[in-house]
Amino acid sequence: MKQVEYVTSAGWAIFVSSLKKVRKSGGNIKLASLNLRPKHIFELPELENIIDAFSTVEDAITAFNKDNRAREY
Repeated sequence: MKQVEYVTSAGWAIFVSSLKKVRKSGGNIKLASLNLRPKHIFELPELENIIDAFSTVEDAITAFNKDNRAREY
């Protein structure tokens, strides 16, 4: 999301709705490289407690790998 400069509240609502569907299927979504503006909006409604966000794509991938290993046990 490095190049995304703005996300409306409606955009976040669609994102959260999609996240719920993905999680019902056993998947997950993680955000990476948020710009300051969308990151600020992301933090306001406490979306950060619902969706994991990481500084880099590499950090997000590492988190996915940890999640997958935790499911194996």
